[in-house]
Amino acid sequence: DWVGVVAGGPCAECGLDAGATPRGELPDELRRAARAWATLLTDTPVTRLRARPHGTAWSALEYGGHVDGVLEVFGLRVDRMMVEDGPELGWWDHEAAVLDDSYQQRDPAGLAHDIERDSAALSARLMGLDDAQWSRTGMRRAGERFTVEGLARFAWHESVHHLHDASRLLAESWTAAALSTAD
Repeated sequence: DWVGVVAGGPCAECGLDAGATPRGELPDELRRAARAWATLLTDTPVTRLRARPHGTAWSALEYGGHVDGVLEVFGLRVDRMMVEDGPELGWWDHEAAVLDDSYQQRDPAGLAHDIERDSAALSARLMGLDDAQWSRTGMRRAGERFTVEGLARFAWHESVHHLHDASRLLAESWTAAALSTAD
């Protein structure tokens, strides 16, 4: 529920309150999250990044690929919302993208670069927007209405939330590996 994530207080899983931060700070927050992703991806062995402990649906590397996809897709959506009145944004099948774009096979250093690049590009789009620009809208399936501000907050939450997911998975894979070598 993206509306709840953006305006409903702190996320029960990751703790981020995406609606509490002044919108002018969102570009910096997006770049900060991207730097954290870059550190995680470049400081962690690829075997751990690709691990799926306990049969989880996505690996930490796949979560990173998803975040990069969010930043890229949302950036393109902001572009449309700035030049078109109420565009239909369509549906991005993020589940299919995991397989179609081979997130599990991505090079972690290349993915870190892409996340930082796409975060910087989205952040640049958001810098200096006036009230009317932050309020421009676009529609997604079933009449879900986004504003540029809501989309920016959602992108930030996705970046932070999935960094939390990836970090949790890495901790679980480390624990599982440590336990298996203790046997």
